[in-house]
Amino acid sequence: MTVMSFAPGFGIPVKRREANKTKSPENQTRSYNRPAVNIMHQPNAYEIQVAVPGYDRNAIRVELDKDVLTISADAKKPAANYTRREIRTGAFERRFQLPENIEVEAIEANHKNGVLSIHLPIAEAAKPRQIEVA
Repeated sequence: MTVMSFAPGFGIPVKRREANKTKSPENQTRSYNRPAVNIMHQPNAYEIQVAVPGYDRNAIRVELDKDVLTISADAKKPAANYTRREIRTGAFERRFQLPENIEVEAIEANHKNGVLSIHLPIAEAAKPRQIEVA
């Protein structure tokens, strides 16, 4: 399994995980369900928003291993017999390589109205500052 490659910062993914190419049932399930993601750069932080409608907050996992943020959830069996189903609630996994300037101890996650928001503050040392000329 490899992490998606990104341009500097978060950028745009340039290749998919190699795990999606295998034929195992687990990877086939995970490759079909890729929740939409927004990544915003604010002056003091990055914000990742993941569309996870139908997922209970306890079913979603957010993990950090070194500089890789992993967002995942297990498969959820549908409770009804659908005639048409467009909202997916199966297992998924998304990985993001974080920029070096993230203050990892202050990362926060919040789930509200079907959107998982992850706040990634930028470390004070990495923020631009004005130097007074004497």
